[in-house]
Amino acid sequence: MNRRDYERFAYLTAFAGTIGDHLSSRIGLLYSGIRELNSFTVSLRGCNLWLAFDALLLILSLGVPALIMRRWSFRGRWAVLAFPILVGAARLVATMHNVLTVLSIT
Repeated sequence: MNRRDYERFAYLTAFAGTIGDHLSSRIGLLYSGIRELNSFTVSLRGCNLWLAFDALLLILSLGVPALIMRRWSFRGRWAVLAFPILVGAARLVATMHNVLTVLSIT
């Protein structure tokens, strides 16, 4: 794998995790036995800002590392790819939790 492949992996992980978590949460909330436990998400839903916040988080987790990677050429700039990888991986775990919860209810 070359460095561009790592960059693609980081962005794909962030994208898949954010979209997967948001969609699986929305689907899960359609069932009466499932409720959102994250108080921050509950407050965002109450203000109708949940989708906007997730979109902003996705734009930042893709845009900031991409800008740093292309704008500057310092030696350790590849470390900024840890942010989208970690955010995406955490949200992929949340996606799997949501899917398993929905499957256990149905």
